[in-house]
Amino acid sequence: MSTLGKEVADELQNSGIKDIGIVSSYTLPSTGGIADKQNNILVTEVTTVPNEYGSNQFTQTDETIELNIYYGTQKTVPIDTFERSIVSFFTQKNWSLLPYGGHYKDPTTKQLCIDFQFRRRKTWKFKD
Repeated sequence: MSTLGKEVADELQNSGIKDIGIVSSYTLPSTGGIADKQNNILVTEVTTVPNEYGSNQFTQTDETIELNIYYGTQKTVPIDTFERSIVSFFTQKNWSLLPYGGHYKDPTTKQLCIDFQFRRRKTWKFKD
């Protein structure tokens, strides 16, 4: 069985968004540092919270994921265009963008980074 982070990473990797390099869940491959020519994305789960109950079991959950985007050294589209593509991809899949901070430099790789969190509500369909 796949985890939420893995499922989201696979969908994003196959999205066709321009300038996506490696998309991975939980860890990025270590190849002498992430500083790369393309934009690499780390996907992690943040929370899964039951929010609606019926018949002694929950029927809906709120799922939150986080994307850590590490910008590469050779981009072909502007950062704001790339970020709008990412946000658009998730909103089309019924995820909501949560408030986020600005860009920062990763202390290890010295890359420009940003972190996005997205939340969605999932309805569980239990079989009797």
